[in-house]
Amino acid sequence: MNWQHLQTLLWVRWRLTVNHIRRHGATNLIILSIVSGLALVGSITGFFIAIIAGMHYLPGASPVVLMYLCDGWVLAFLFFWTLGVITDLQRGEMLSLDKLLHLPTTLTEVFLFNFLSSLVSLSTLTLVPPMLGLCIAAAWTKGPAALVMFPLLAAFVLMVSAVTYQFRGWLATLMTNKRRQRTVIVIVTFLFVFTMQAPQLISFAVQRQVHRSRDDGLSDREELRRKIKAREITPEEYASADKVLDEQAAARNQAALEQVSRVVEWTNLALPIGWFPYGAKAGSAGNPWPGLVGMLGLTGIAAFCLRRSYDTTLRYFTGDYTGEIPQASVIATKAKTAKAPGSQVNPIEWSFPLVSEPVAAIACATFRSLARAPEVKMVLIGPVVMLVIFGGMLLPNLGPQGMPSVVRSFLPLGVLFLSISGLAQLSQNLFAFDRSGFRAYVLSGVPRRQILIGKNLAFAPLILAPSLLLIAVVQFLAPAPATHFLATLLEIPTICLLLCLLGNFSSILCPVCQAAGSMKPANASGITMLLQFAFLLATVAVLGVVAVLPVGLELLLQAWGWFPRIVPLALIVAAVELAAAVLIYRVVIRRQGELLQSRECRILESVVEKGE
Repeated sequence: MNWQHLQTLLWVRWRLTVNHIRRHGATNLIILSIVSGLALVGSITGFFIAIIAGMHYLPGASPVVLMYLCDGWVLAFLFFWTLGVITDLQRGEMLSLDKLLHLPTTLTEVFLFNFLSSLVSLSTLTLVPPMLGLCIAAAWTKGPAALVMFPLLAAFVLMVSAVTYQFRGWLATLMTNKRRQRTVIVIVTFLFVFTMQAPQLISFAVQRQVHRSRDDGLSDREELRRKIKAREITPEEYASADKVLDEQAAARNQAALEQVSRVVEWTNLALPIGWFPYGAKAGSAGNPWPGLVGMLGLTGIAAFCLRRSYDTTLRYFTGDYTGEIPQASVIATKAKTAKAPGSQVNPIEWSFPLVSEPVAAIACATFRSLARAPEVKMVLIGPVVMLVIFGGMLLPNLGPQGMPSVVRSFLPLGVLFLSISGLAQLSQNLFAFDRSGFRAYVLSGVPRRQILIGKNLAFAPLILAPSLLLIAVVQFLAPAPATHFLATLLEIPTICLLLCLLGNFSSILCPVCQAAGSMKPANASGITMLLQFAFLLATVAVLGVVAVLPVGLELLLQAWGWFPRIVPLALIVAAVELAAAVLIYRVVIRRQGELLQSRECRILESVVEKGE
């Protein structure tokens, strides 16, 4: 790379960073300075602490301990590195290449500069110095073979950076299509959360194995205590048998540790991210060859990813990735449709039993609009993420023995409430996604009651599908009584009808304009937001009482002895609630149609963003 070009690019990068900080105000500058200072102090302190602690503890530690330390560092590094990738996901390159191509520089030079800039991050500045200190301590205490940790560490960081750079470049090409942009962010965020829960799931499996072994030992000891209390054995025999049990427990613990060590070692050998810990273990044992082979493998992966990333960048700037559907594909699709008239039906023309054609058309159009909105996907993915997070915490207590029957009876209801928590916000602002398209409803001759029914019908799949899926998963992991599970299934359409009714009132009385691509309200007054919050509280209160009533009433009456356990009271009450909800919906929806007709002009003024 030409030195003058590199100097110019460094100056441009510096000016962009300074302008970005200034644009966010003095407060952001102060916070960034404090965080940077703490990170710098922490990295320097960690470097010297790692050297001192390594000099003190590594001489008496086995190579397996060093492998565990490196494994922990690798997991921490990948965690914070992935957080940084998600934060910078919407930024494809450090510098905008299309604005630099007119300069007397090559694409290769700017590409390499961007890649080298990606190496400078908060993760590398904070976590790499402590590992360097540990490498120094290992080389000093374990011998010259441990020096292989230095090039192995550099190759690992290079590999992670290259793979991430290729991944981020691929995402940048995908997100040139603005419709895909937030969808990609949602999917990547969900995969990140799910991946971060994987260690907890593995820990749960290990804990279950340990608890099972410990329970076997406790049962043997309880049997031994029973015999000594019943005077079936003498104190000498008890002491001898207790000593044997202690030896068996120690042997089981040692076998479990050896098994875990073998699993970790084979995992490190199989995965590229584990080659650094495996090479460190072998180097500390006096064998540098696994580390050297791992270094070559990591460097090869990095070179391959950089080459693929460069080819992707070259194709992007030569016009292969435009983010749009190729015109030839559009022409071919139109020709195929023209050749087979009537072979494909427009989704807007779908018909449903028991509803009129206008209701079906409105439902299909609304559902298609919701399905294509990235913010709706973010709302729908939220309960799944929360279930993965909190479900991972509750996994050790799941099952008939680890959780009381009362808790398992209410667990499906809690999952049902979790699945509709995000949809409550959508249902309270039904016309926000229509924006200027709401004029079509105002100018149409469709009865306003049918408009509301069509809107509510579009929300039904968004409520039913996630709720059924999550409840089925929870029922499989922590089975509730059959009648309580069936009662929860009957609660789903009941809550759906009531949620739609309450959402209709909120959408008609206090509509809010919503910014495109987010759930953030635009140009909403304080009174409107206060009314929206009041409707949200009322919705939560009503749905909470309706959901808990069947199971809660049955358990309460059975606890007081006022009702026989053989009668499925929860199922009966849930069926009565469903019938009452259907009747209330049929009566109230007519009044809501009249209210919508009287306020449709105000709704149009509210949901249409200024300047649209």
